[in-house]
Amino acid sequence: MSDRISAYQPPRDDAIRSFASGLASHQRKHHRLVMLQAYFDDSGSNATDPVFVLGGLVSTVEKWEAFSDKWRGVLAQDPPLAYFKASEARNRTGEFERGWTRDIIDQRIFELTEVICEHVEHRISCKILRSEWNHHVASLERIAGRELGIEYTSPYWVSFYSICLGVAHIAKSTDQTLPCDFVFDEQGKLGAETVQWWQNLKTSMRPMARPFIGNAPSFRDDKIVVPLQAADLYSWFVHASYVRHFKQEFEELSHVHQMFMRVPTVAVEYDRQKLRHLRRMAKPAFKAGRFAPPSSDAWQEQL
Repeated sequence: MSDRISAYQPPRDDAIRSFASGLASHQRKHHRLVMLQAYFDDSGSNATDPVFVLGGLVSTVEKWEAFSDKWRGVLAQDPPLAYFKASEARNRTGEFERGWTRDIIDQRIFELTEVICEHVEHRISCKILRSEWNHHVASLERIAGRELGIEYTSPYWVSFYSICLGVAHIAKSTDQTLPCDFVFDEQGKLGAETVQWWQNLKTSMRPMARPFIGNAPSFRDDKIVVPLQAADLYSWFVHASYVRHFKQEFEELSHVHQMFMRVPTVAVEYDRQKLRHLRRMAKPAFKAGRFAPPSSDAWQEQL
């Protein structure tokens, strides 16, 4: 194994179990391995992209530990990778710049997807068409009569809230008794502002969802926390499933789709009707000076 790969292999307790370290000792002893952890990444964040996707994967601490060992084993195969990033695989840049053919890349994606499907309990995604979102923001600005903050103009915020709410429903449906840990890929300023809004988001949720939403989310480096690399692959897959109608994507996409079909899914798309509903909710929120959250009704029907 090359030095560059070993450099990205922290002890698995640091990478996975550390997120459960805030529990009381008796909780760690009896519940630590069954508590849920959810890892998320986005795809299509460029304003010119036709669709924005925030996608993630949910499983237990124990399964994430086993996943991380298996994932690193696949990365270490020849030719070795220090980490996986879908954009680099798609464009044959970064880790995929030298010594990689399209067939080898497709095979590696297939093997990594297999690792995901063997260890993940649920997959979850939120998709927003960029054209509909731009129309939504323009309409909101006309309603407000002023320039809006990032909580209204970024599709990340709506997706973030919906994803957290969806995980709460998953936790409830699987009889979880502890809050879920949320781990997102680093987002810089946007991530910092998300943490600041966390309590506001929790307060705006329906009471049934709040027990499953724990402390503020963590924003971590996906080169170190390998479940985030899996979330990156999955969000790319959801994104590619849409954009392949516009341009040719990887030939293995259908095979990846068949594998992901084995994993229970929760998916929501903010179409024109749902965005119109958000604007109706925003009017009283503008007056009260607070964030208008998405409705949780849609999740009830999907679980």
